[in-house]
Amino acid sequence: MKILYVSMHEVLEYEEILLLKELGHEVFSLGFSSTEAGRAYRPNLFNHQNDSNITKKWEELQINPASYGPGFYHYVKLTKDFVDNFDVIIVMHSSTFIETNWDVMKHKTVIWRTIGQSLETSENIMAPYRAQGMKIIRYSPKEREIPGFIGEDGLIRFYKDENQYGNWNGQKSQVITFSRIMMYADRYRHYTFFEETTRPFQRALFGLDSEKVGSWGKGMVPFEQLKQELCDNRVYFYTGTWPASYTLNFIEAWMTGIPIVAIGPSLGNLKHHGSNYNLYEIPSLIEHGKTGFFSDNPLELQDYIRNLFQSTALSQQISSEARKKAISIFGKNVALRAWNDFLNNEL
Repeated sequence: MKILYVSMHEVLEYEEILLLKELGHEVFSLGFSSTEAGRAYRPNLFNHQNDSNITKKWEELQINPASYGPGFYHYVKLTKDFVDNFDVIIVMHSSTFIETNWDVMKHKTVIWRTIGQSLETSENIMAPYRAQGMKIIRYSPKEREIPGFIGEDGLIRFYKDENQYGNWNGQKSQVITFSRIMMYADRYRHYTFFEETTRPFQRALFGLDSEKVGSWGKGMVPFEQLKQELCDNRVYFYTGTWPASYTLNFIEAWMTGIPIVAIGPSLGNLKHHGSNYNLYEIPSLIEHGKTGFFSDNPLELQDYIRNLFQSTALSQQISSEARKKAISIFGKNVALRAWNDFLNNEL
């Protein structure tokens, strides 16, 4: 099967393309990893564009992603001649791309692949295309609670290769998290709550612009160091990213086995944009006290962190159970089977 993959998230793009190719499909991606700019978080995938004829047709469109910057996929105008090279078009989140290109691709199988950024407005925009046959793959069952939910044809979670994550040792008595522009997106990523709750402990914040918080902000780190930090540190503090039900950094931490303390359902489902959304899934994923901890109370979260620092036995127990649970939900083989079943049986 020939698949056109339209990306808006470099890490997710990297992992899903590799998985789809492992299933034997040819994949051509319009996204971060197919440009010179798209190498910040994972190795470049440009060399995976393996059909020279399609590459030539893409070049003939004279679309330069670098001239658009991040998010160019929203505005690209394709031609029917280009689209006819593919059997399936998977569009990651972007309703704008589907609106812009629907007339030249509606005769193909078009899949809207959600990634935890959908709101009632997204459902309303996509409803006419759903009525015309657009397929939908959801990333979390929590999305069924979005007002105006327009249905789904499948549920396929994000995944991580469990062979790349693990061997947690927790030798550093430090609490860490990874988050992009956390200070500037405080309303959605709870920087203030994180900073105040972790203040009594040795801590480190990783991610874009995190160095601006001071000496405990470590900035961007290479992929291999990211995995090592998850292995070496004692506790991971998860603050979510509204409106996502869960994020890739949660899966990476959980699968590594670093014990997680997370914000609870009240903070995770704060009212935004005039609506109440019950999208935060972590309290449903974590079995409190067995595969991690969560609370909306900063003093309770501090107690969990303190206990994990003080008790190696507790930390090891949580680590072992968390990793097993993470693999059962987010493991690579789970995603392989789900994509294979959908592409072979549902289309």
